[in-house]
Amino acid sequence: MELIDEIRGFLAERVASLLQETGRQQQERVGEVLQRLRQVFQALEQSLVQLEETVHGWSVPNIDQPVADWAAQVVELLPPPPPSPLPALMEAVDAIDMAETQGALLQALLRGVSGFCDGIAVFVVRGNALVGWQGLRLQGVGADGERFRNFSVPLDTPSAWARCYESQTTQVATPPFGPADQAILQEMAGYLPEVFALFPILVKGKPVGLLYADRRSGPWKPEEPMAIEILVRHAAMAVETMPSRLKWIQTRKAQAAEPPAPAPPEVAPEEKRLHEEAQRFARLLVQEIKMYNEQQVVMGRQYRDLYERLREDIERSRKVYLERFPRSVVAQRDYFYEELVRVLADGDPSLLGIDRWPVSE
Repeated sequence: MELIDEIRGFLAERVASLLQETGRQQQERVGEVLQRLRQVFQALEQSLVQLEETVHGWSVPNIDQPVADWAAQVVELLPPPPPSPLPALMEAVDAIDMAETQGALLQALLRGVSGFCDGIAVFVVRGNALVGWQGLRLQGVGADGERFRNFSVPLDTPSAWARCYESQTTQVATPPFGPADQAILQEMAGYLPEVFALFPILVKGKPVGLLYADRRSGPWKPEEPMAIEILVRHAAMAVETMPSRLKWIQTRKAQAAEPPAPAPPEVAPEEKRLHEEAQRFARLLVQEIKMYNEQQVVMGRQYRDLYERLREDIERSRKVYLERFPRSVVAQRDYFYEELVRVLADGDPSLLGIDRWPVSE
C-alpha cells in the first residue's frame, strides 16, 4: 500500500503543476486528461491490491510455517541450560555456618567445593611449609589420609603453592606446569590435571592454609572458580567468628527444640498483625537475654531467682517492648511475660523467683 500512496502523491503533484502552467482556455482539456488518469490509477490500484493479497497469502503457508517448524526442531536439539549453582552454593554455606569445630568446618568446605571441581585438597600452614590436611578424589598420597598428613610443600621453594601463600591471591595454572608444580601434582594427585587452582585461606589477614582444586579434563565452567572462592572466603570468615557463631548455633538449636509459642488471641483483622508482631518481638527480646547470659540463666534456674539475676536486662527489654506497641495490644495479653516463662524459665514460672508480675508496678 505504500507504493499506491506514493503513486497517488506523485500524480497529484503533477496535475497541480499542470494546472498552474496552463491558461483558462485549456482548463477543459486538462479536466479530460485528469479523468483518464483517475481511471488508469484506479485500475493500477486494484491490480496492486490483488498482487499484495496473492503474495501475502502465499508467504504464510509456504514460507513462515516451514521456517517456524524448522526453528522448533533446532530448539529441541539444543542441550538444556545448565542447572544453577546457587542451590548447591547456599547448601554449602549453611553447612559451614553450622559447623561447631574447625575440623567440621573444613569438612563442610571440602564437601561444598567438591561440587565445583574434580580433585580437591586442603593444606594448613605449619612452620615454613604447607602440610596436607585432607584430600578428596585424588589418586596419589592425597587419597590416603595418613600419608597426606605427612605430605608437605616447602614455602621456600618456588611453586604455585608458595606463590599463593606469599601473594595471598588465587593462583590458576594450566599445562605445561613448572618442574616443582609437576612433581607436587604427581605425588599428591597421582595425575596431571587440565587445570588447577590454589585458593588462600586468610584468617584475620594472614594465610593459615590453602585449598587446591582441579579439573582433570576440560576447562573450568565460568561459575566454578568464583563459587569455590566464595566458599573459601566464607569458611575463613566462619573461623574468625567461631566464638560468637557457636552462640548463634546453640540459639538455633534451642529454638528448634522449644515447643511452639501459644497462638495469638482472636482479634479483629486490623489488630491481628500488631499482635503477631508483639509476640515475635517479645520472643526475640527474651532470646537475646538468654543468649548473652547463658551462665546466669543456668544458675537462675538452679536457685530459682532468674528475675533477680537478670533484673536489669529484663526491665530494659520490657521497656523497649512496651514503648513499641500500643496499650490496647500489650494490655490484652502479656507476650513478654509469656516468653520469660517459656524461654528463660523453661515453662516453670516459679523459676523466676517473683510473687507478682510486673514486679516494678
